[in-house]
Amino acid sequence: MKKNGFTLQELLISMAIIGIMAAAIAPAINAIMPDKRKAMYMKAYNTLTNVTNEVLSDPSLYWTKYDPDTGEATCSGLGCADLPTTYAPCNEVHWQCKDSKYKFPKIFATKVNYVERTSPVAGSTLTTNIKTIDGIDWNFKATKSSETDTEYEVTIDVNYKNTNEKNKCTYNSSTCPNPDQFEFVIDNEGGIKAVDSLGKAFLENPTDMKSIREDKERAKEL
Repeated sequence: MKKNGFTLQELLISMAIIGIMAAAIAPAINAIMPDKRKAMYMKAYNTLTNVTNEVLSDPSLYWTKYDPDTGEATCSGLGCADLPTTYAPCNEVHWQCKDSKYKFPKIFATKVNYVERTSPVAGSTLTTNIKTIDGIDWNFKATKSSETDTEYEVTIDVNYKNTNEKNKCTYNSSTCPNPDQFEFVIDNEGGIKAVDSLGKAFLENPTDMKSIREDKERAKEL
């Protein structure tokens, strides 16, 4: 008699074989798939570096004051509050660039494709928030603010549209192994430093987007 269909035993055996094969090839698939978080981190780092360099090297964006008697600079870097008054984005209502603490992140916002930006209000913490069209949330906080020594902490969320709270943290191998958030510090001269260990590991191996396992191992050492 011709047999139609499969017996329950045959189906169970087939499912078991498929499960074994999936378990065997999953690590290989993960090894060849690029890590989106690392790709977005490197994009954010490059954007931050490029915009910072552009802003500080362009006199039409960031003036440097000089002593007219000596010809020497009296103000340079992120702490220099002078700005051409004709710079249109700084003349928008509630988006003034008069204070050095706020000037840099506000000009930064004009250099990226933002979908939302929030200016700090008087009396609040000195933070400026910018959401860009690529899905990155930038938070700038002035931790030092003087002409000779200005510094920003920059926290980025590389996937702010993802509402998974388990990822809304900076890297920790036990409590936050797959973070969406990373931290940088920008010094007065525009130097950019990674703060969290996974970010440091990414910057040691910036071109390999498939090395997340190795990067995490390296992060444990940093």
